[in-house]
Amino acid sequence: SEKRYFKLFVKGNSSQTENKYLQLFDAISRQATYNEAVLLKKFEYGKNPNGLAVAKNYLFQLILKSLRNYGYNNSVDAEVIGLIQDTQSLYYRRQFEAAQRNILKARKIAISIKREDLLLSISRWERLLVEQLSEATTYVDRYKDIMKREEQASRILEINTSLFTQYKKMQFKNLKEGYKRADRINSFFIHVLNDPLLSENQIPSNPTTLLYYWMCYFEYYCGIGDNKKSFQISQQITDLFDSHPWLKTFDTESYLVCRYNYLLF
Repeated sequence: SEKRYFKLFVKGNSSQTENKYLQLFDAISRQATYNEAVLLKKFEYGKNPNGLAVAKNYLFQLILKSLRNYGYNNSVDAEVIGLIQDTQSLYYRRQFEAAQRNILKARKIAISIKREDLLLSISRWERLLVEQLSEATTYVDRYKDIMKREEQASRILEINTSLFTQYKKMQFKNLKEGYKRADRINSFFIHVLNDPLLSENQIPSNPTTLLYYWMCYFEYYCGIGDNKKSFQISQQITDLFDSHPWLKTFDTESYLVCRYNYLLF
């Protein structure tokens, strides 16, 4: 489906130059194994071998442009990023009201999927637009609201980073020690739970926070050799991924680890 979209994308922006790159794309696609000598001969690059390298690089950039458009229609992340880019274009052309509508839409989507990293990117444009659109009487309060949201998003990201780091440490420790030294793993897990960042969020609600929280538990039960608990945690994480499908692309590695161990146990 991506190849088909790419061809439609190039044809929709067609010129004689682009059509040549489409021919190169088709020639490469038809090869069972990449053979540069055949391409050099077919497109008469023999006298200028660097010409093929330049053509492939340009084709690569065309493919990336196509995937950005394709992703916009298939990814919530891409939609938000596209809205942020549109906001930037509108802002620099002093179309502040249109930019404001765009960035509010982006924020609504980012909140719905609880993506604090995207919210921080959005807040930058919110601050710039407040400077352009607010009256003197409302400017301070609106700016404070944005900064408060930024602080909250940064806090959640800090917690996520801390949990992710602890999870990876536990994972490496378990792999290195073969899930054997339960006493050391137990003390390490207690250290994770005593992390001051986590203690302020006993019941994490952010999907990413919850993912790394449960992954720490999973490594703990693997470490002490409790397969029943490990399976139960894997099931909870699987349900979390099913409830928030974007997590699968946001952290594919954890998803694959979870699925593998879920099936294993």
